[in-house]
Formats: sequence, C-alpha cells, structure tokens
Amino acid sequence: MVERALKSYRFGSYTLQAAIAAVHSEAESAAVTDWRQIVALYNRLVRIQPSPVVELNRAVGDCNARWSGDRSGAYRRGVAHGELANYYLAHSARADVCRRLGQDI
Repeated sequence: MVERALKSYRFGSYTLQAAIAAVHSEAESAAVTDWRQIVALYNRLVRIQPSPVVELNRAVGDCNARWSGDRSGAYRRGVAHGELANYYLAHSARADVCRRLGQDI
C-alpha cells in the first residue's frame, strides 16, 4: 500500500512516515538498513513537514548512510537554538554521531 501511494505522487507526511517505518521493518538489522532510501524519504518529508525532529532524524539517517561526512552540525544548531533543548533523543543522537565521528561533544 505504501509503495502504491508513493507511486501516485499524491501523498502526505503520513505516507512518508509509513514508508520510513517500512524500510526499517524490512531490514534484519541497523547494519543492513537501506539508509540512503531513508534519507531520501526524510528529504521529501522535511519539504512538506519541516520540524527540528524531522531534521534530527534525517541527520541520523545521513550519518548512518555515511555519505556526507560530519552531520553533527544539525544537532548543534537544533540544540543551540532551543528547539530540541528538552528533547532527550536529540542529545543521545548527537552523542552517538560525535562518537562515530571521533569528535568531542
């Protein structure tokens, strides 16, 4: 159903969120997840439903895809401007990205 909805090009944020969940559920582990596809879906989602949390999730996917280098700036900007200051997952995600990149928090 998700694939059919995406092919129609008439979909909204819920369809994109369902597609992201489907990609995650199809993978046996995080290591074999199609992170490029997840990032592509988040790129579409951020255009129709921009939010600090969507940006955070896109940055996490981007880091996992390992094709654009240091994405920890997305975390710094979001937390520094206060949008994610009280969102605990932002801090844990940023710590994980910094750890992977060998950076201090």
